[in-house]
Amino acid sequence: MAIEPVTGRAYAAEGRAREAQEQFRLALAVPRASTHPDERAQALAGLGECEALDGVVPPRST
Repeated sequence: MAIEPVTGRAYAAEGRAREAQEQFRLALAVPRASTHPDERAQALAGLGECEALDGVVPPRST
């Protein structure tokens, strides 16, 4: 099973940094995400881009 940070990229493209970050974090939290280095790199890059655009946004509290 591959992880796919597509939703995070879609939110980022719409300027929705908080939602994008949540999706990238979810992709990284998938069990065995570390066994998918390309997708993991995409999610980490997406997080970095969001932080560069919007500043570090803390996770939304539940």
